[in-house]
Amino acid sequence: MSQMTKFEEDYQQLVLQWANDRNIIAGSDTMRQLLKTCTEAGEMVDAARANDIDEYVDAIGDQWVTIVIGMAQAGVPYQEALDASRKINSPPLTDDIISAISLIADGILKQEKSKLSQGYGEYLSVLRSVPDFFDGVVNAWNTIKDRKGKMVNGVFVKESDLKDGQ
Repeated sequence: MSQMTKFEEDYQQLVLQWANDRNIIAGSDTMRQLLKTCTEAGEMVDAARANDIDEYVDAIGDQWVTIVIGMAQAGVPYQEALDASRKINSPPLTDDIISAISLIADGILKQEKSKLSQGYGEYLSVLRSVPDFFDGVVNAWNTIKDRKGKMVNGVFVKESDLKDGQ
């Protein structure tokens, strides 16, 4: 069984405060957050294919941020998710991410906290097993910490992406 590290606890608190300050947790839902996670997972795959290490590391951290927010929305404590995870082989495979996303989606649709916990835990385990995990989380935090924007249809849109009239 894996334990939440002090590093993860500290950054989780920062991310959750940031998300609460921008009304992301209360102003959105787990499915929209999962879609954001899927977007970030796609960016990781694209970066890996392009052999773009900087973008790959960025996508690791961005996925972690979206998972942390999704767990808060779903009421799944971080350690509970880690406890519910099966062992992930190292190095993790894209299949592991797809399996975790499937479990989270199924848990959302069926409102089964055990599936949510397992899915979030497996996703965390995949991210934690990547050598660049710590750098990715730090980079993601440094990118978002001063980000401003607003909620549009349940999705946080950063200021630079807002269109006139939004």
